[in-house]
Formats: sequence, C-alpha cells, structure tokens
Amino acid sequence: MKIQLRKRLGDLLVEEGIVSEEQIQQALNAQRSTGQKLGDALIDLGFITEKQMLDFLSQQLGLPLIDLGRAPVDAE
Repeated sequence: MKIQLRKRLGDLLVEEGIVSEEQIQQALNAQRSTGQKLGDALIDLGFITEKQMLDFLSQQLGLPLIDLGRAPVDAE
C-alpha cells in the first residue's frame, strides 16, 4: 500500500483501523492548543504507540524501518 499524498495522516490511520475518528478529533484539539504534530498528539494521548506510528509510516512510505539501536556500526 503506497501513500496517497492528498490524504491526511489522520484519515489514513482511521481507514486502517488504527485509531477512531473520535481519537483523531481529540488529538486535533490537543494539537491546536499545544502546537505539536498530530502523530505526537496521538502518542501523547495514548491512542497509538511510537512503534505503531513508525511501523505505519514505514509501510505507507514503502521504506524499511531501521532501529538504529540495533544497526551495526562500522568500527572505523
């Protein structure tokens, strides 16, 4: 599934069943008062975990999710 540039993150998350419309509205209200990004508001409100958000964005963008804590580091 590739990202559709005209669709908003909230709409995509609802379509995938990850969050509800009500949760998006609550996050949008929080976003207006805090100025934070929608994804951060959803995470802060406990509607989605950071891992879920990263997995979702990775899938939507067709990019692998890389855990830098587990990535091999060249000694040089």
